[in-house]
Amino acid sequence: MTPIKQEEIAAAIEALVFSSYSHGLGVGDGTLSQMEPRRSAEARLALTAAILSRLSAAEAGREAHREQLQEALDEIDRLNDPTLKHMRLENGEINMAVAGPMVERLALAMTAWFRESGAENYVEMNLNARDNSDDRYCVTVQKVWAKSPHQLRAEAEAARDSALRERDELAHRLKALEASHERS
Repeated sequence: MTPIKQEEIAAAIEALVFSSYSHGLGVGDGTLSQMEPRRSAEARLALTAAILSRLSAAEAGREAHREQLQEALDEIDRLNDPTLKHMRLENGEINMAVAGPMVERLALAMTAWFRESGAENYVEMNLNARDNSDDRYCVTVQKVWAKSPHQLRAEAEAARDSALRERDELAHRLKALEASHERS
């Protein structure tokens, strides 16, 4: 909204005051026709100045409120906008550090969630995109020193593969023993 210039306000007030006098509404103890011209002009000028003064004060107050509102909005942006400290690609993984009040709150919520779940290594949360229910994600929170889901799966698969090899080797030895026993 474009502010109204004081000259425009003054002209509008003067027209209103003059209109009131010319319709016999008058101010004080008489109408314009009963007042001397000089006094009438002084009265209009004084009234216009008083109204302009009040409007200027109101505008200054509005500007102060506008500035306070902008400061509050800037503070909200600062609180909600995390600061990227660094981001590196290391060993095929993204190593990123962010900071800020919102990040701190999120970190506190995630660690509380981890502790309350009773998990030892990690917890997972599934997320769905708002605009596409088929677009799903899994967020994993893992203790730094603990094994990731991938590491645990790789260890389980390696143990399984080792057990299968041992089984196959034992089955082969058993067959060889049975064949050796049949020959003797």
